[in-house]
Amino acid sequence: MPMTVKHEGVTYTVTEAGTFAFYSCTALKSLTLPNSVKIIRRNAISLCRYLAHLDLGTGVETLEQSSIGSLISLKNFRLPPNVVNLDKQCISLTIDTIYIPASVKNIAGAAFYSVSKNVSFKVDANNTVYKSVGDDILTKDGTMFVAHPRYNTTTTLNIPETVTKIGPYAFYGCEKITSPINLSDKVKHVCTWAFSSCKNVPEVHTGGAVEIEEFAFAWLSRGVKLTLAPALRIIGANAFESFGGSTYKTIDSTLVIPATVQYIGPEAFTSYSFPKLKLSEGIETVDTMAFSGMAYLTQLSLPSTLKRVNMLGFRVASRPTAINLPAALTYIGDGAFIGANKVPDVTIGKNVTYVGKRAFAQCTALNDINVDAANPNFASLNGVLYNKDLTVLKTYPSGRKDTTFTVPLSVNTLEGGAFAANTYLRTVELHSGITTLGVGVWQQCSGLTRMNFPVNGPSELPEATFLQCTRLSSITLPKTIKSIGAQCFQLCTNLTAITIPSRVESIGENAFYCATYPASMASKLVSITVHNRKPCVLSTTSFVAKNYSGTLYVPKGCVDVYQSAEIWKNFKNIVEDPTSVELNTDEQGNITVNGGNGQITVNGADDAVISVYNLSGIAVYQGHDSVISGLTKGVYLVRVADKTFKVAI
Repeated sequence: MPMTVKHEGVTYTVTEAGTFAFYSCTALKSLTLPNSVKIIRRNAISLCRYLAHLDLGTGVETLEQSSIGSLISLKNFRLPPNVVNLDKQCISLTIDTIYIPASVKNIAGAAFYSVSKNVSFKVDANNTVYKSVGDDILTKDGTMFVAHPRYNTTTTLNIPETVTKIGPYAFYGCEKITSPINLSDKVKHVCTWAFSSCKNVPEVHTGGAVEIEEFAFAWLSRGVKLTLAPALRIIGANAFESFGGSTYKTIDSTLVIPATVQYIGPEAFTSYSFPKLKLSEGIETVDTMAFSGMAYLTQLSLPSTLKRVNMLGFRVASRPTAINLPAALTYIGDGAFIGANKVPDVTIGKNVTYVGKRAFAQCTALNDINVDAANPNFASLNGVLYNKDLTVLKTYPSGRKDTTFTVPLSVNTLEGGAFAANTYLRTVELHSGITTLGVGVWQQCSGLTRMNFPVNGPSELPEATFLQCTRLSSITLPKTIKSIGAQCFQLCTNLTAITIPSRVESIGENAFYCATYPASMASKLVSITVHNRKPCVLSTTSFVAKNYSGTLYVPKGCVDVYQSAEIWKNFKNIVEDPTSVELNTDEQGNITVNGGNGQITVNGADDAVISVYNLSGIAVYQGHDSVISGLTKGVYLVRVADKTFKVAI
């Protein structure tokens, strides 16, 4: 490699081996870098399978991540004599002993993780930042343990008494260690990934550690005991992920969180295998996602001092058979106990001021949510959770086995996920006073077969309203709907027909993705009727491709409009709705009358008397129903509020 290059009369000094400079140069057998090269970039010298001689010169100061690797013909590699910075996984070679020059000032965590057969480190005695202790690397003052060789055969953990900090990735992937990790009282800080994937370690005692960073003890899959010492204050995200592994999920061991702990990061114990969890007296807060994903947890003991369980605090703690909320509790965050599948009932105390959305969603055994009568914010009616004045239905228990439910007339809002994952309900009776729906109100209600909204209702069907309601086959939407959100009817695989009211202005992504996966499989939704004379806005994925083979019924005189409208024109069969009659709209009163499928639907009549006559003048119906069914094919006259409409069915 030249020291200088000349381009357009200007001479340049080569100072880098650039990213992928010699990547996969399979014909290269020898490479010498000039002393002017200061940095070797990522993958600069990699996958040169026949490279047997490599001279990096004396000028290299930095090896970036993955800068030198997969050189299977190279033997006896040594780091450049004046290198200063060694990045994460900077070399991926086969080396027994790695010699650290005196010039090195910065060794990143996992700098040598990808070095095969590495059993020892030797640091030049003149290095002012690092030193060797046995086969390991420590900082010069001995306070931080930097690196243990991954393939060292030592089975016992040896940490000098001078160490107060275990550096990032210090023991990462050291599978030969089979002794317990007993940190001394002098070790105050365990950095990220420090002992991660030491899968044969049986026990961990945190000793004097005040802070344990993210993933520090993750994937210790053969761990059978974990002791968190009273010195502990901070536990980082995923710090003990998969501790114990699925093999040890039946161990009768209790994880005790000491009262000194002030913060637990998201999913700190996710997939933790031990079945019992006890939070010590004095703990006031469970942080966001702190115990999320503890799938093997069967017993949960909460302290009387607990005041807050933040968002997703115990997500998917699926095996406890009881959750006893302490009287001091004031805050239950969104999804706090989502997925607690074996809890039959729960009682919310008088001091709770906030219960988040889906706090008890997908608790498939939950039959009753009770509320202390003295609570000024929430109420329970027949085991269903509401706000105090019963205007907001917050949670219908997922495990309740009733097949029908009638929403109380006082309710105007169904909170997001209110009925989610209840598989027993077949229908929910609604009333016109319900004006607001949250996201995913009936998501995964796989037993739901029918849903009829009243003529007047909410103006929006939000995202995922009926997502994965796989048995839903019949639905009547209110005329007030203006938007149908993303994934609204996604995976409603039994839905065969849908009528989209005239006020709908937009339909979101995957709203009618009613096919099973993969997308090539057929959809049963083959009949789509729209009442809007002006095509509403669609996403390119509002319908699955198979829907376009069905029939799109549009108002009379609107076939050309839909055939030229973006996305709508993808429907292969666009025809006039045979039940659509142009006379059927009252411009001032917004009364609409439509016929089809053996019935007449009247929207906007409010409390007016509806009279239906055949062409012989004989009355066949009189009353207030907005849907008149059981009629034979033919043409009818409908009299509503001193106005007459003509409709064919």
